[in-house]
Amino acid sequence: MSNTTDAPFHDQPIPSYAPTVVQALNELGDIDKITLTALSDRLKDMGLKDAYRKVQQLPRTSPCRIDATSIFAVYGQLENVVESEQDSVEKSSSEIHLNQSAAMVSATHNPNHRKMVKTASYHKLERLLSGKNRLNIFIDGDTGLGKSTAVIDISKKQGMEVMRLNLSFVTDVDDLLGGFRLVDGDTVWQDGPVVVAMKRGARLLLDEMDAGNPKIMFELQSVLEGNGVFLKKINKMVYPKEGFQVLATGNTKGRGDMTGDFSGTSILNKAFLDRFAASITFLPPTVIEMKKILKGEASSLPSGITDALAAWYGQVLEARDSGVVTHILSTRRMVAITNLAEDFEVQDIGSEDLKEAVDYATNGYDLELKEGFKELLDRMIDVEVEKSIPEATSKDVFDDDSPF
Repeated sequence: MSNTTDAPFHDQPIPSYAPTVVQALNELGDIDKITLTALSDRLKDMGLKDAYRKVQQLPRTSPCRIDATSIFAVYGQLENVVESEQDSVEKSSSEIHLNQSAAMVSATHNPNHRKMVKTASYHKLERLLSGKNRLNIFIDGDTGLGKSTAVIDISKKQGMEVMRLNLSFVTDVDDLLGGFRLVDGDTVWQDGPVVVAMKRGARLLLDEMDAGNPKIMFELQSVLEGNGVFLKKINKMVYPKEGFQVLATGNTKGRGDMTGDFSGTSILNKAFLDRFAASITFLPPTVIEMKKILKGEASSLPSGITDALAAWYGQVLEARDSGVVTHILSTRRMVAITNLAEDFEVQDIGSEDLKEAVDYATNGYDLELKEGFKELLDRMIDVEVEKSIPEATSKDVFDDDSPF
C-alpha cells in the first residue's frame, strides 16, 4: 500500500481544517501508533463534527493507522503554504461573518443605552477611567446601583468600546477566549470576547466576576498582566493592542458572601485579585441624586411624585443605617417603581395607584422587609399630604359664621 508521500497527496490544495488535524495529532502523542478512529474521535471532541469524512482523505500506513509523519510533512508548515483560490474565498467569507459577529459584542453599540445621572461614585469611576495608564479596576457594590451601566456610559463618552461578558459558575474557557464554531457548514475558530477586546484595544468588562468559577479565572492571569494570552486550541499567541483594559464588577469584594444575599458568589484567589491595580466601591445615590434620576426616567410624572419617592428613598437609607430595615431600595428598584407609577398615571401622592405600584415592585422582598418599606411609605405620604393642606389664616377663622 502506498503511503502519504505519493504525489496526489502533496499536490492537493491545503484544506481549511488542516491546522486542526495537526493539533489533534500533536495531542494524541505517539505519531507512529495513531489510528484513524482515534484521530476521528479527537477531532469530534474539538468540535469538528464532520471529522470522519475528512480524515478518510488522509494517507495511512495501514488500514487502521494514520501516516502522521507524511501529514506533518505537508501540513506542518502551514504558514509557508499558498492556499488555493477556493480555500481563500471560504476563509474570507468566514472572516467576514466572524467580524460581523464581533462587531455586535460591543456593549457601547447598544442603541437603547440611556445616559446616567453623574453620582459621586460615577465621578470617581470617571476619574479612574480617564488616566493614561490603562489599569485593571474592580468595581464592587450592592446590586442595582449602575456599576456596569456607568462603565459603558463613561466609555461611550470617551470613545472607548466595551466588550461585556457576564460571568457565572458555568462560564468556561471557550466563553472567555473562544472556540470552534459552525459557520456556513464549516467549523472555524471564533475569538471570544477577551480576545476580541485585546485585538481591538477595547475595554473588557467582566460583569459579576465574583460569580465566576475561580479555577477558570486563572486563564486570565496573563491577560490581567498585559502579557497577552496563548490560545492552546489553535496554537497562537495574542497580544493586547494599545488601549486594552480589564474592568470587573461584583456584589462582593471577591471574599465571598456571608449574608446569603448574593448566593452563587465565590471567594476569588488572592493572586487573581492582586492583578487589579485599583478597587472602587459604588455607593447608593444621595436623595438629591435620586431626585434627578427619577425625574429623568419618568418625565411625565408630576414633580411632586418623584420628589416624594426620593424622600421615601432617603428615609429607607436612614432606616437601614439605624438598623430598622436590613436593605435599601436600589436605583434599579426605584426606577422600576417610578416607571410603574407612570404607567398607572399617578397624579396624587395619596393615590392608591402609587401604593399599588410600590406593592408590585417590592413584592419580591421577604414580608418583614416589605412591611418595613410600606410603613416608611405611609409615613412619607402622611407628611406630604399634611404639607399640601393650606394653613388657616386669622381671616379664615373670624369669617367663619359658626357660633362660638
